[in-house]
Amino acid sequence: MVAATEVADSAATAIAKADAISEQKLYKITLARSTIGMPPDTRRNTEALGLFKRGMVVYRPVCNEIAGMILKIKELVKLELVDEPEQIHKPATKGYTIVRRTKRSQPALVTTEK
Repeated sequence: MVAATEVADSAATAIAKADAISEQKLYKITLARSTIGMPPDTRRNTEALGLFKRGMVVYRPVCNEIAGMILKIKELVKLELVDEPEQIHKPATKGYTIVRRTKRSQPALVTTEK
């Protein structure tokens, strides 16, 4: 017969392992469809997750609360399980550089990059 303390210890270690796994993983949630015409509860769920525009991407930790929110809007989102968030890329360059400034009455000299 297994002692009650052994069962409690094994349950505690299982919970600790599950917590360790969930701390490492993140949900990558992308809003694939718009919320226009959706019920107010659906809109509130997307906003609570931090999704406001179509194509927006957020990272949330793996937990039951977030999983429940995702389940309510599963038709609108694309979901991936990742280890760490992707790095945000720098914005595109302006496409031009200012060579020198001139007097206020004349425009600045500008060259385009090609």
